[in-house]
Amino acid sequence: MTIKQSVVPLLVTFYLGYLGTNQTLSIAANFPLETDRLSYENGQSDQDNLQKKLSSHEAIKVIAQSPLNSELFNDSQISPEQIDLEEGILPEFPIRQDLEDQNTEELEQDFKEAASESENLDRRKELIRRFMLRSLAISSQRYPFLIDPTDNVTFEPLQFNPFELESYGQFDLQINNSDFVIDKITYGLFPKENQFYWVLPNNRIVFETQGWVGGLQYQGQTTDIREIRDARQEVSFWGLQAVWNIPRIRADGSSTTDILSIEELRQADIITFAGQVTSNDGFPGQVIINSGIDLNDPSITDISELLNPPPGLGETSTNSTQGGKNLFEGLEDDRTPVILQAFPTSDLSKLLDNNVDLREGEFIPRENLTNTGVVFGDLTKGDRIEIDLDFTSVPGVKFARPFDDFKNLDLLNVLVNPELTGKEYERRYLNSLLWNGIRRSPRIDNARVTTETTSWYQGYLSRPHKRAAITYHAEEPSATFTEIFANPGLGFTVGSWGDKFDGIQFLNITTGLLLGGIFEVVDEDGVQDSLNTAKELFEQGKLTSGLNTKATSQELRELGLRLDKSLLYADFNTNIAQTSGRLTSDSYITPKTSELWQLRTGLFPRRVQIIEEQQLSSTAGQPFFSTVDISQFGQLTFVSIPSSEDRLFETPEETEYTIFTPSFSPRSPRTTFGTEVLLTTPSGQRFVQRFSTDSTQFSSLPNSIKSSDIAFDRINIAQIDQIQSLTSIYEGIAYVPAIELAYAGSSDLWYYNLNAGIWATFNSQVAPGVTEKIIDNNEPTIGAYLKGFVNAIQEMPILNENSMAMGVRTYGPTFRFNTDTQSRFNLTLGYEYGERRPGMGWTLRPTLFYSQGTSTNEDENLRNWVGLLDGQIGLQSGLSIINRLEFGEQLFTSLTARQRLNPNISVGIYTQNFDNEISGLGQRTEGSSTGLILRYDSIRSRTSFYEGRIGTSDSGLDFEFRSRFVF
Repeated sequence: MTIKQSVVPLLVTFYLGYLGTNQTLSIAANFPLETDRLSYENGQSDQDNLQKKLSSHEAIKVIAQSPLNSELFNDSQISPEQIDLEEGILPEFPIRQDLEDQNTEELEQDFKEAASESENLDRRKELIRRFMLRSLAISSQRYPFLIDPTDNVTFEPLQFNPFELESYGQFDLQINNSDFVIDKITYGLFPKENQFYWVLPNNRIVFETQGWVGGLQYQGQTTDIREIRDARQEVSFWGLQAVWNIPRIRADGSSTTDILSIEELRQADIITFAGQVTSNDGFPGQVIINSGIDLNDPSITDISELLNPPPGLGETSTNSTQGGKNLFEGLEDDRTPVILQAFPTSDLSKLLDNNVDLREGEFIPRENLTNTGVVFGDLTKGDRIEIDLDFTSVPGVKFARPFDDFKNLDLLNVLVNPELTGKEYERRYLNSLLWNGIRRSPRIDNARVTTETTSWYQGYLSRPHKRAAITYHAEEPSATFTEIFANPGLGFTVGSWGDKFDGIQFLNITTGLLLGGIFEVVDEDGVQDSLNTAKELFEQGKLTSGLNTKATSQELRELGLRLDKSLLYADFNTNIAQTSGRLTSDSYITPKTSELWQLRTGLFPRRVQIIEEQQLSSTAGQPFFSTVDISQFGQLTFVSIPSSEDRLFETPEETEYTIFTPSFSPRSPRTTFGTEVLLTTPSGQRFVQRFSTDSTQFSSLPNSIKSSDIAFDRINIAQIDQIQSLTSIYEGIAYVPAIELAYAGSSDLWYYNLNAGIWATFNSQVAPGVTEKIIDNNEPTIGAYLKGFVNAIQEMPILNENSMAMGVRTYGPTFRFNTDTQSRFNLTLGYEYGERRPGMGWTLRPTLFYSQGTSTNEDENLRNWVGLLDGQIGLQSGLSIINRLEFGEQLFTSLTARQRLNPNISVGIYTQNFDNEISGLGQRTEGSSTGLILRYDSIRSRTSFYEGRIGTSDSGLDFEFRSRFVF
């Protein structure tokens, strides 16, 4: 099946893919705002040579270089207003037809020497090969895109000179203040014995090129942002307790009857309310508890005054060996103190296991927390703090002794044992309150961020093999052209110069390159048979034939230029960055028209920005007491003198060194506590006990009498975890294998191209240095595109008053479009006008760019317009000026002026209101800079140069170096 027959199913595939896929718009931004190639080369002109070239219709065609990138589509999450304008609206056409005027005596001499050598076959073959290599080299200089032996990456077609060279290479470098990027380092080897050129008797020219190519080219950059965060988890335990001693007072002084029924109170149901008010300005507050209890209800007895009487001499002593020191174990019921406990108790005492002190900053072994019932969760998994405390007693009216219903001996000791001190008190205290656990929201206390960048390079090794034939018509100036180019190979992507390797890119690149191997077995239009015949003639020592056609030499030259320029535009309009295979057939060329079809395989570059976030590790910190705000709760005494003192909030150890004072400062915080307890006996009697005290009044010296106590305490336990996270951002090219069908044609001044292709990837959610994409934008694994190009550049002589040509006027429009199955569309409209006169040349190029697509969430249609105005002027004195004005959502300008000091060296100045990044996607950033330029251009190689810039910018001193070394 020919290429023309395959176009219908390919276009159908594209159309179906376009209807079935609706993806994300991502247009990258990069505005290198300079071109170093002037329409008027070096600002010099020779009047005689110019008139001579015009008269022979062989004027040098130097085409405008407005930097508008053909890679306008990328698959990144970058704002759509950013547009990549790196390549020209038109490609440069670096064909030097003046080479046709060179002296061909050496070529004729080679042919004569080969013809005269009849005795030594090897010598004759050596002379014939010399003639073939020189013919191939001259053809390459005249028609570089016709002879082009390589893959669009390794070296430029104009460098190919098999008569003199076997090795070719290119080294491109960029350096600025913060980046160092090797754009490309490539090498090609084309041994002379593998190059072939022959003219067969049937007006068919066949040629073959073979070699090896390999190299590295910059692909993109991964930025790894590693963040170490100190995440604080904290639980706050609010401790509540209220106790009263119920005095054993007889109604008539007898020993048998109490005013209150102790037995009924011991069985009473208890409802307790509590509140706390803290005044930061130091003035007393008031706790009012609205419990709903009506004190006027005749069934309710207020016993507050009874349970809080003025201190007096009790029937027992706290310090007695028969009293508090012995927990009143030796007293009978009617002489044992009775205590009202308002709240249940829960146990935190296991926190002090393993010799832990109850003070702020003290670390707590994790096993202590686990045994207590507190477990800190894993924040990276969304776990909460688990709290499961054991209840160790219930509220009630109880005899103050270690049997009957007072089962919490820790609380009993805290209340009546005067000898409790230090750690023993702390441990028992932690089991004497109702501890309510409150989880606090996690927070980040500190974050440390480090950034590391990795440059990624695409490497490849392949064997390009080109076979081609041009067949001229004997009766009319026309020809057919067939080309078979196979470049199978292997590819890979490495980072940090080999320390890192990307497996998906290896599969994608290698697949794209191996596809070219298909063309190695293709023989279109008998090209291989013609080569075999020609090689047999060569082995026999035969000489090449001459062309037998009625076409004039001028028509043959125009035909060759038409074919070469059509191939140039076909390469310019392709979306395949590195060609692994190409078949050109069904072509027909005349001096005024051309038509050819191409089937290409290779690598399609997708410009992407892919982000990945991952939690590398979570290291749990050591738990510790972050807040210890406790009172000296307990130690009820029955014989002593009370004293009004400040309430203590220190730990028991700190209490021993506290000097109390009855005064207070209005600026010191004051805390007021309040409780209300409702007791309901089995017989239905209800008693209310109310208590409210200011923190500056409710305290006592160690020897003071205390018949009641209340605790509103707080203990916080915190844990600071260390969480490491890694955010990886890849910006650059992701290569995918692609197949493309192209049509290229021309008619008079008009050249037009249409390219349609499909691509696929093994994994669309990854990129070099990124293993899993986190932005859900339905990234496709298969895509298709359609790309078109039309232009008509006309050259007209500028005549003086004597009708003599004194210059050349160049003008014409350009149209380009690009669309794909991700609902994106780009359109470029441009026009060029330029003149070249003796002593001066100038070019003006206005361009309008339009892009359209959908946003990341696919619910917004994005559109963008950008206008460009480029101007260039060159003088015979060596002065060249390049200016650009861009207007869209923002206005950007640049101006470069250089003066050539000699054929190699030029100096100049530049100014621009933006900065360019050279790594990643090469985006433009805000800023301005002005400075000096020093440039060296190689005379031997027209593409080698070294340019340095130094100036001032918004961020200080600005430095940039660019170079291209061609060897």
